[in-house]
Amino acid sequence: MAAQHAKKQIDDKTADINDVFHSIVLSEERLMKQGFQEGFLKGSLEGEVDGFHLGYHRGAEIGAEIGYYKGVIETLLVVSDKRKHDIPVKVINALQKVSDLINQFPTSNEEDVDIIAACDSVRARFKKACALLKIDGTFPELSKFSF
Repeated sequence: MAAQHAKKQIDDKTADINDVFHSIVLSEERLMKQGFQEGFLKGSLEGEVDGFHLGYHRGAEIGAEIGYYKGVIETLLVVSDKRKHDIPVKVINALQKVSDLINQFPTSNEEDVDIIAACDSVRARFKKACALLKIDGTFPELSKFSF
């Protein structure tokens, strides 16, 4: 250790004064680059974990909501099949349209598909069908969502 320190002193004494000043002037820039690289790496790793958790939980919420709509719609379609004379064709068509939208809902995350818009479309059609039936189809877990 003492030999390294002595060598550093000799190198410092034999170094050109311009190199020493240049090193001092550029040390701030060098430390900023080093700090940026360390921060970027740490932020990337933490961001990936946070992004995964956010996507996972948001996907679970959307899946629960769409699953609720699917269960209600399928039940209403079964009831409508048994009571065709009691339910107007307009209502049956509205129920079938919601069912079709749910069946076309994307099951994986693709860049060219807007899942939020698809969810909004299903939600709007479901509300319309419930209004035609004069029932409250509000998703019971809606108040528990954080979004």
